[in-house]
Amino acid sequence: MISLLRPGDHFGEISLLYNCPRTAIVRSRNYNTIAKLSQAKFKNFVSDYPEYEDQLKLSIQIYNDCQKNFLLETIKRIPYFNGISIEALHAVIYCLKKRYYQRGEMLFNVDDHASSVFLVQEGQISLYTFFEGHEFELERL
Repeated sequence: MISLLRPGDHFGEISLLYNCPRTAIVRSRNYNTIAKLSQAKFKNFVSDYPEYEDQLKLSIQIYNDCQKNFLLETIKRIPYFNGISIEALHAVIYCLKKRYYQRGEMLFNVDDHASSVFLVQEGQISLYTFFEGHEFELERL
């Protein structure tokens, strides 16, 4: 989504609120004067004015961003996340780490211990098992 920021607009709040990498690229189109609020000062500010943090979280919930919407809808389909608040779902999606895999690259092997849940955003993944020395595709996602 492309947006043109105007005087009084802000950006960077998702990274500050959820302690995650930035979710957007911001470019200056001409001369700008911009004020910057550090993570430490932001934390001090919201400890004094928690209602500001609440308002930021509410405004993030209404962002109409394709990737955010995809992740929210995907996570809602996972039974483990049933019944948690929309605020908690946003906290989950903003702490996810995106990783790109090459064709044929192994995500994990039999007997690996599970330490992650994978959400397929793009591409195709096949799940295999071995039986009597032969490989069988169980499912294709």
